[in-house]
Amino acid sequence: MISVLESNLYWTAQHAAVWGFYWSAESSQLLLNNRSEFINKYIKICVRYGICVPIDYLLGMSIEELVISCLKKQVDPSRWYILHSLYTKSEFKTSLFPCRMYIKQNNDLVGDFYFSVSPLIKMQRESELILDDDVNSLVKVWSYSNIDGSRKSILFYLDTDAFFSALSNHSLEDNIDNSKLAFLNATRLNSFIRDIAAVMFEFGANEMAFNNLCEADEDEHKSRYFSNYFLQVDGEILFYEDVYSLLPVKDKHKDFEVIQVGIDHTRYKKYLHSKESNL
Repeated sequence: MISVLESNLYWTAQHAAVWGFYWSAESSQLLLNNRSEFINKYIKICVRYGICVPIDYLLGMSIEELVISCLKKQVDPSRWYILHSLYTKSEFKTSLFPCRMYIKQNNDLVGDFYFSVSPLIKMQRESELILDDDVNSLVKVWSYSNIDGSRKSILFYLDTDAFFSALSNHSLEDNIDNSKLAFLNATRLNSFIRDIAAVMFEFGANEMAFNNLCEADEDEHKSRYFSNYFLQVDGEILFYEDVYSLLPVKDKHKDFEVIQVGIDHTRYKKYLHSKESNL
């Protein structure tokens, strides 16, 4: 493993993984009938972990205002564009999914919101960015419904290796050590995915799937990056609550303490138990 001063300089855009959550037409009614509560919890999870934070929240809008705005823009919720408006603004020309990322800069750790990797582009408060359709998102979310509405989905795409503990670089003989930054970034993504999964099932999802895209041709039980459907952080699964108290104050994502989300894990735990029973 090669140790470098600023491993974030080696982050690349790539189709790394996708987490999918699925509803039948019948089960989707639970979410559609409780959209306000669902959107509120979804936004809080995004803010709490700094992953896919809605644009307008970073521009000063409160969570309550965001929920109202999102509901007003849903002309036909049954088309399943449930979260679309949280990431679109006409002046940005394309959807943006800001994530808080810790990088090494001038021998110091710096945390800020970025919406693109390779190149790494920081989110700005001024609505002055002129972007094309080739923004390389770190994590993005899309929702779909098939034509007859019998199956609906919300998908989270990991489109970078920035959260991996080791970075492959074909110009070097060995992997680049990214574990120090993964300790700050991947742990938040793991907690985000876990809590998002619980909320999706709380509001009617009846199936989930994980697809490791970056190792599609390799043995799924020997992944260098994932264990089950979570990211490995230096060889083990770690969540943000496992490391938060160990971090210096300046390196903490403070919203983790500030934002609390009440999640009913009953349906999610029942789903996991049923999957384990079928193994």
